[in-house]
Amino acid sequence: MGNAQMDYSSNCEAPGGFDFGELQADEWAHPMPNSRMTSPFGPRACPLASCAGMPFLLKHESIDLAGSDPYFYAPTDMKITYASIGKIDELYGSYGNYIFAQMTEAPHLVFEFHEAQDNSLLVKTGDVVKKGTPLGKPGATGNSSGIHVHFQINNPKTNVFDRPASNNGTTYDPVPILRQQKVNIQ
Repeated sequence: MGNAQMDYSSNCEAPGGFDFGELQADEWAHPMPNSRMTSPFGPRACPLASCAGMPFLLKHESIDLAGSDPYFYAPTDMKITYASIGKIDELYGSYGNYIFAQMTEAPHLVFEFHEAQDNSLLVKTGDVVKKGTPLGKPGATGNSSGIHVHFQINNPKTNVFDRPASNNGTTYDPVPILRQQKVNIQ
């Protein structure tokens, strides 16, 4: 069932799911060109020695991208609603250096980027950036192992995170959305 939307839907629409509105193909940039997906969306084995007390680690609510490109990028025009402040940020131990952002146009999807390299974020809270703008360098900060960027897409009704907050909204598998946008995810 996990591949039904991608493999058996001619237009990558989520059957009975959220209507993403007026997204047109080729409107988005790749969040990390020349990358490969190292961890898909959905259920997974415990990424640590033990997940006792941390069952949320057994469902990956994003995709992880690793590769040779030195930066990760804004997939579409968006407003940075929160850019973390490094090791003193209350979520650094989990998210590392991270960015929360929201599309500036409909359907106003909310994005999260986690685990950026220390001192590499190129944006700050309140910035409005265009598609393809470099946001930071992939890293291995927070609860991660290996240099990558965690790329997550949330429901537009998710809190736009004007402060540090762990996600309490609905997440979407980024792969079908990116493929709808003709972004090559491998």
